[in-house]
Amino acid sequence: MSAMLLMLAAVCVTMTAFTACSDDDEQVTEVTYTMGFTQMSSSGSFDFIQEMRTIEAAFLTVLGVTDTYFTKSGNNEQCDKEVREACEKAFNTLKGTKWKGSYVFKVTNIRTSEAVCEVVFKANDENFI
Repeated sequence: MSAMLLMLAAVCVTMTAFTACSDDDEQVTEVTYTMGFTQMSSSGSFDFIQEMRTIEAAFLTVLGVTDTYFTKSGNNEQCDKEVREACEKAFNTLKGTKWKGSYVFKVTNIRTSEAVCEVVFKANDENFI
């Protein structure tokens, strides 16, 4: 009887191990992101701190988050699409702003380590997404 219980336990452990190792993207229910500046240069004025706050605040607001480390519910493809669209909206809210410094702001999917969005803000309004 104890041998049978031991065998049943081994089968259950084996089944659990195979189930837990699945990396089917559709199974992901939460995707974590981080965002921030990857480059910054300024002409020496102290305006760069305010400009950086303005850029970050636009992204936080449009993404509906309060921290630069955040999660979205869904699979990678769905969440990345939502984040990419939000980044475009944030960029558009900042369009036309004259910057004194130059900045690169990036949002990265932590699970895949891929940049979902990278925006460049340059002095003299040469901005692009």
